[in-house]
Amino acid sequence: MCFMLIDAARAPVARRVALWLMITQVVALLLSRGHFSIDLAGGVLLAYFVVREWNDGASFRPVQRMMGAGEPT
Repeated sequence: MCFMLIDAARAPVARRVALWLMITQVVALLLSRGHFSIDLAGGVLLAYFVVREWNDGASFRPVQRMMGAGEPT
């Protein structure tokens, strides 16, 4: 989810680092049998829908106002 929330235009290096860390974590979890592959796919889908709802939906508006994320920059 952190990878998806990082703006590529503002922080391209941070986004690449987050991508590398995500790939490393997925591979490590699969090789160590820490999770099934369906768990990882479900986590990626859940993260996608949470980020999509954060950016487009109204469900997180109260939280965004508390964090100051809903204010224009």
